[in-house]
Amino acid sequence: MTVREIKKEDIISLVNIGEKMHNAGSFKKIKYNKDKLFKLALSSLNSDHMVWFVAEDDGGYIGMIGGFISEFYFSDEKYASDFLLYIQEEKRGGKTAVKLLNAFEEWAKAKGVKEIRVGTSNGVNPEEVKKFYEWRKYDFIGYLLRKEL
Repeated sequence: MTVREIKKEDIISLVNIGEKMHNAGSFKKIKYNKDKLFKLALSSLNSDHMVWFVAEDDGGYIGMIGGFISEFYFSDEKYASDFLLYIQEEKRGGKTAVKLLNAFEEWAKAKGVKEIRVGTSNGVNPEEVKKFYEWRKYDFIGYLLRKEL
């Protein structure tokens, strides 16, 4: 398995894989806009504050992580956060998530970020995701709640 930054030719396939993630979780009632996500991923190719990594093996794409750097709304200091971390269901349980998160952490550190904030908002296995991040030395600091209107 290899982990690398995405290339332009990866984007269409990753957008299609992202739709699987979208349809499996709490966002499934919200329309998935492939074109919007394609443009977002494309813009990351020339960005200093956004990145996407893909994990692949001989069989194709296994998973991906996307994230960004921003300033705290109350400070000039910067943090990194993820858009998503997704491993294809049949490939879960191995080292893929670890390797993707490592790549993201290394990218953030190289950009001078002092803190990474990650989470889960799609409602798929939130307790397992929490355990994974705590195992990786992330501190649990709160909740994310939603209300449909």
